Amino acid sequence: MQDISIKRKTVPALKRALDVLDLLASHNGAFRFSEIQEQLKIPKASLFRILYQLLNRGYIQKDSETGRYKLGAKLVLLGTAFLDKLDVRDEARPIVKKLAQETGETVELAILNRGKILYIDKYESSESIRLVAEIGSQYPTLHASAIGKVFLAYMDKDEFNSFLKNVGLVKITERTIVDADTLIKECEEIKRKGFAYDNQECRIGVSRIASPIFNHLNKVIAAVGIAGPTFRIAPEKKEDMGQIVKKAGMDISRKMGYINGDRSSRLATNLHE
Repeated sequence: MQDISIKRKTVPALKRALDVLDLLASHNGAFRFSEIQEQLKIPKASLFRILYQLLNRGYIQKDSETGRYKLGAKLVLLGTAFLDKLDVRDEARPIVKKLAQETGETVELAILNRGKILYIDKYESSESIRLVAEIGSQYPTLHASAIGKVFLAYMDKDEFNSFLKNVGLVKITERTIVDADTLIKECEEIKRKGFAYDNQECRIGVSRIASPIFNHLNKVIAAVGIAGPTFRIAPEKKEDMGQIVKKAGMDISRKMGYINGDRSSRLATNLHE
């Protein structure tokens, strides 16, 4: 009963302050005092007090020349703090499960940890012939799997060259890429298409398709992919299945705050420069 009564109560001043923030957030540009008052129908004396408090706390700012109000940096800081606390594994779990059901294959979720692929979650296929993934497994040979190639594709030049120098293009199967130029071209294609594919490059009879997961700063923080027998994840199916995996990656990315170059994402990026 107590929870119900709390839900029914409203605090007029708080509601009006939130209305002001919603108004400023829902439009590009800024508003004069008279425009805010006209749209929200807040009494002038109350609006003065609300704007003063929001200005004082940094939630909004006022242009000294035009007198217009707009959102302040404090809101970006709060949003960034929230996004930084998001756990990719928790946010991805329902999408990982859906991807496994949609494709019928084992789904793997991985991060890059000290230059190695680290599997942090999985959802295994219900098929009798399936790949069994091990959470906690780590692999340094990024070039031999779709998930690893996703991380390589989005590395900066120094990181990429460091991988080539310290790990090298080790041949694991006869299909493993061992030529740097070929790998670079494939990384360019991965960024263009939004997903990576490996055809028995890490293990004969096993293929994978993977896609990047971005955060609110538009940085790759993880990769999600499917893994299974090559007769089910065959080269002729990679385009269609790649689009499914790519969508899963983007769905997780949005839950992690990725806005695909939107204004909010750029604001967050500027704070970290």
